[in-house]
Amino acid sequence: ARSDVFALGVLLYEYACGVHPFKARDSLGVAARVLEHDPVPIASLRPEVPAAVSAAIERCLRKRPAERWPSAVELALALAAPAPLVPQAAGEPRTLWWRTHQLGMMALYAVAAGLAWHIKEWTHGGAAAAFVAIGLAGAINGVLRGHLLFTWWTNRDAIAAERSRIGSMTLVVDLALAAVLAAAGILAEPARPLAATVTIALAAAIALARTIVEPATTRAAFDRTGA
Repeated sequence: ARSDVFALGVLLYEYACGVHPFKARDSLGVAARVLEHDPVPIASLRPEVPAAVSAAIERCLRKRPAERWPSAVELALALAAPAPLVPQAAGEPRTLWWRTHQLGMMALYAVAAGLAWHIKEWTHGGAAAAFVAIGLAGAINGVLRGHLLFTWWTNRDAIAAERSRIGSMTLVVDLALAAVLAAAGILAEPARPLAATVTIALAAAIALARTIVEPATTRAAFDRTGA
């Protein structure tokens, strides 16, 4: 089916632009361009073609079969439906930023757990419970973000659904982790004011990264084009 989708993409590209997407002097040259080159973006040849249509056609022509439409039915449904969030090609810098953000958040969880451990050693009372809560929250969201990255690399057709399913859970856990981490920083303030300040700042950074930075990187990495 994905081979048929590729052939359909070639035909639609010709209809939209008036030229073959892999134009060459002979059939051998066409085959070489199919293997080694991407077609010229439709927007650069025919800017009047709607962005959703251009993106839908260009997805048909992706090199990796898994990145194309599973079948022409999905292509037709996407063109008829409101534009969803969909992934760009793997090498595009905008997608790289989204993946880097996921890894960065996972690193922040490790730092937060380390600070919570030290605060537990410096203080008594609720600090031990805070360390357990922060470690648990970091582990949960670390696994969920790792799952998103794994889905991106192995089944990109499912990434939009997985993001939608996991997004609200990571939001709640991140905000809870930030709140507990800030409380741990307050507990450490009498004994270690500098460490307490760093801890509270990290809590604010995690909360802001989840509520402001992550939506921005997501919008930058995923187009509302219906592709």
